Amino acid sequence: MTLSEVLATHRNSLFLTEDELREYSNGRDAKKMMVFELGAIRRYSEPKERGHGITMVGEYITREEYDAPERDLN
Repeated sequence: MTLSEVLATHRNSLFLTEDELREYSNGRDAKKMMVFELGAIRRYSEPKERGHGITMVGEYITREEYDAPERDLN
């Protein structure tokens, strides 16, 4: 999707504000971007620390880690 398509479709459910998204796109408004819709999000009672930074690409976790929200993921 282009920046304008993302804003038209997902404006009210983005993690970034419109200004943040425009700044992130750095003038590449016509360039296609990928949008992921997240569902079944749950908040951990205690924040989980991975012990290292996670890039924008993300990080895989095992099914066991996913299913055990109270377990320390370090």
